[in-house]
Amino acid sequence: MGVRVVLSVCILGLCSCATAQGNKNRVSDIANEKKYAVAYCLGKTYPGSEFSSDAKHIAGSYIQKGRFGIHVYESIRNNVDTYRGKKYVSKHEINLDIMQCLDLYDSNSLKTVIRKSANADD
Repeated sequence: MGVRVVLSVCILGLCSCATAQGNKNRVSDIANEKKYAVAYCLGKTYPGSEFSSDAKHIAGSYIQKGRFGIHVYESIRNNVDTYRGKKYVSKHEINLDIMQCLDLYDSNSLKTVIRKSANADD
């Protein structure tokens, strides 16, 4: 149960980060792709756990909400896998995998991948 609460708080926190300036639909679509990336990242964090299963269901929901082609999601997954290759560890050797996934949301690499992939759909 605690895992679901943590995941819910993470996702709700990300929802509050989206803005609606300019082309509202475009911004919303890109925000959904960023949320997909975080959910995918969280799903990879603790494989085989209930937490991972919940995160994968959330990622699937963002795919269903999205308006971009599958190549965008493949590009995002590749980016997330590369991003996760650089492990976050605290100065006390504590695992910071969830923090890494949350930081992914605002990473320049994710923004670039989404822009390039999404523009290929236009």
